[in-house]
Amino acid sequence: MPIATPGNPGFAFNFDLNAGTGEIAGFSLNYAANVSPQGNPIGKFSASQVGTGGGLTGDVGLSATLSNGATLGLDSHGLDTRSIMFDPVRDLAVDERFAVQGGGRGFATASSLINQFGEVSIPEPKSLAMLLTGILGLIGGMRWRRR
Repeated sequence: MPIATPGNPGFAFNFDLNAGTGEIAGFSLNYAANVSPQGNPIGKFSASQVGTGGGLTGDVGLSATLSNGATLGLDSHGLDTRSIMFDPVRDLAVDERFAVQGGGRGFATASSLINQFGEVSIPEPKSLAMLLTGILGLIGGMRWRRR
């Protein structure tokens, strides 16, 4: 399901994943996020998972590897959210591995994964030129005032 939050779009994946004692269950998810020509580039990736590990050994985990070399891992019981920032890119491939493990004396269950992409604003050349002009004006005014 798409998430259309301005400046932080993404996807929500809902599923039912369970593992009992001695069991492991999981899946892989691969996709690409591309920015339209007039859109802002991606500079942040966030992942949230909802899962529970029970008993003495139940565990829920996620590992994400991005095409720019960035990695993100989640290992939790309950709700966990983590983010990673990186140099802005226009295209980003995501390779995720999600698993639940019951272990020797436990169980684990998971039901949701949310991925979001933070957009980064890059100033346009006219804004930078105006900023530079303002700074030069301030410097000139300070020099004139000293005389």
